[in-house]
Amino acid sequence: MTEGLDSLRKIPSASVDFVWSNAVLPYVRRNQFVLTLQELRRVQRQGGVASHTIPIKDIIGGKLNDLRFGAGIWESPLMANSRFYTNRLRYVELLRLFREAGFEPEVVRKICWKTLPIPRRKMAKEFAQLSEEDLQVSEFDVLLH
Repeated sequence: MTEGLDSLRKIPSASVDFVWSNAVLPYVRRNQFVLTLQELRRVQRQGGVASHTIPIKDIIGGKLNDLRFGAGIWESPLMANSRFYTNRLRYVELLRLFREAGFEPEVVRKICWKTLPIPRRKMAKEFAQLSEEDLQVSEFDVLLH
């Protein structure tokens, strides 16, 4: 078990050659995600690399059912502390956040649904307005240089 950001803050700057995670980043609380990326960038050495497998789907049915709820409900303490919380960051936003944290993302694998697993009319407004391409990504692997 880790102590989240506190664990990362204990690692000396530029001391890590390789970071790896599998299905971890979707469970970092949305309000701590940017700070987590900044800490990961801080500890990664020049020339180091991070490899992340990132599923972008709900934990219960492996679809997009978590997009049915607005942020007010989803980020509430009840939901955020539940065992089915995900930060619901989408593909395009994740790539943008990686770049803003100082990484160069290289997508090496991307899996997409052929059609959306739930209709847009059942999504919260903040998600229903996203592009089809962004919503269809269900998982990807990215290297962060």
